[in-house]
Amino acid sequence: MTAKSPRLRHRPRRSVPAGLTALVLAAVGGLVLVSGALRLATGAWPEPAGSVLGFLTATRWGSTVWLAISAGVVLVGLIMIIAAVKPGRLNAARLSVPEQSGGPELEVVISRRGIARLAAARAELVDGVDAVRARADARSVRLTIGTATEHRAELRAAVTDAVRQALTRTGVTPVPRVSASVTTRSN
Repeated sequence: MTAKSPRLRHRPRRSVPAGLTALVLAAVGGLVLVSGALRLATGAWPEPAGSVLGFLTATRWGSTVWLAISAGVVLVGLIMIIAAVKPGRLNAARLSVPEQSGGPELEVVISRRGIARLAAARAELVDGVDAVRARADARSVRLTIGTATEHRAELRAAVTDAVRQALTRTGVTPVPRVSASVTTRSN
């Protein structure tokens, strides 16, 4: 019995937002802990906490201040729940490969950065292109082209067609939408 291999095309965990949220909550918890310890030691709240707590204790429970604070806490909680449940963006695009009869099922992927590099490399081969920058996401490839020619529309069409054909020949499925912006550089 063979173990199933992990999927190559996965949705990353949300470790950076979770880490930042944990850091903020730890800082708030630390401030509350220090304020509480100072209250127990001296019998009075420290000055920044004292003014805030004095204002909050003077307000009524049904006031708009408490309703706004409660709504803010609920909103932050909902955002955190949604961020935890909803997976991140796909990290790679599938490449279609011919199936091998009797062989193992293959999953071949290319990263978004790989798609951008492939697009930039193919765009650089088009006559008239002096410089290329490429960005790719799940559905599109955006190229920024620098050229010395004044025929920007023709160059844009030639580059987008060449990149689209290269992505199709490579087997990227689905083929991302290719767009280009051309800027004329003076010599």
